[in-house]
Amino acid sequence: MLKSLVTISCLSLTLALCGQVTFLLEQTPANTPPSDTLFLAGSMNNWDAGNKDYQFRRDGAGRYFLTLHNTAPEAFEYKITRGIWATVETDSIGGFIENRRYVSGKNGDTIRLKIPTWDDLPINPKFGWLRIRVDRLPKNTPPDASIYAVGGFNS
Repeated sequence: MLKSLVTISCLSLTLALCGQVTFLLEQTPANTPPSDTLFLAGSMNNWDAGNKDYQFRRDGAGRYFLTLHNTAPEAFEYKITRGIWATVETDSIGGFIENRRYVSGKNGDTIRLKIPTWDDLPINPKFGWLRIRVDRLPKNTPPDASIYAVGGFNS
């Protein structure tokens, strides 16, 4: 009887680990609002930026994690959001990033991620946002002209 119980327990644990994937956010931007909730949005949930089934939780060390148990397809694309697309992750200078891609392993996976910045927050919280205001344009500027700011801050 004891052997059967041990065998069933081992089988259950094996089944639980198979097909599961854990996303661990090892680094989030320092200016991530502590009250915000993070989500996994991707092709596996119709790119729903705030789907509660894909909400990250925090571990004892304060890191965000999310484990999908046998519910994720073998491959999918995804991004991390703070609940809406205006708060999606961006690269280290606030630019668009390509979708991340997950391809399933055999024994369950742990995907370790770093989020450089958020689309709606200043890149460097120490300095904040810079606002450029144009007070005047040359008189010969066409009314439909595009105006660009260029410099070292955007290469």
